[in-house]
Amino acid sequence: MCAYQGARQGFHRGVRLGADHRPRTGSAAGRPGAGDRRATGARAQAAGTFRADIERADLIVLLTGNAGVVASAGPDAASASRRYVAHMLRSFVTDATR
Repeated sequence: MCAYQGARQGFHRGVRLGADHRPRTGSAAGRPGAGDRRATGARAQAAGTFRADIERADLIVLLTGNAGVVASAGPDAASASRRYVAHMLRSFVTDATR
């Protein structure tokens, strides 16, 4: 999702980050649905890679922050997005996987 934001500046406008927590499915090719993202996070937590206290709100912060990085980075948006996401994902991992 973040790579898509970085590659297509302006996509952040299309990401719905409202209070509606109902599962959604992808409506366009190449865009996973919310259920896919939840399953990926759950697998990472079950494997002991992501901390147990990571929740949906943390991923919303990641996506919202990435949208800001993409909007302000100009022509280097994809590279800036990758750096930001790498830093954020490092903050999600357990101490045992560092």
